[in-house]
Amino acid sequence: MRRMAQVFTGVGVAIAVIAVGAYAIGFRPSTLPAALLDISVYKLLFVVAGGLIAAGAVVGRAVRRREADSFHSAPVELTEGEATEAWRTNEKSREDLRR
Repeated sequence: MRRMAQVFTGVGVAIAVIAVGAYAIGFRPSTLPAALLDISVYKLLFVVAGGLIAAGAVVGRAVRRREADSFHSAPVELTEGEATEAWRTNEKSREDLRR
């Protein structure tokens, strides 16, 4: 899913960049009614690009939320030695913050 989010976002950004570049260099998709057709094609490209960027953001957010949920849902069991070391490390961090 993370890869899909990156693909959606990347394709959306690429389409937007291509559309801006084509418009900047004066590329015209057609000669009959040029003004109307050009505007509609560019509007369509920007809508598609925006939709892909939004889809990438939504999928990316869902992936991050799922990863965060799975991280917090699985408790980690520590041995007594590991728990003691974790407690000591936490106490050292607190002492550093107090300074």
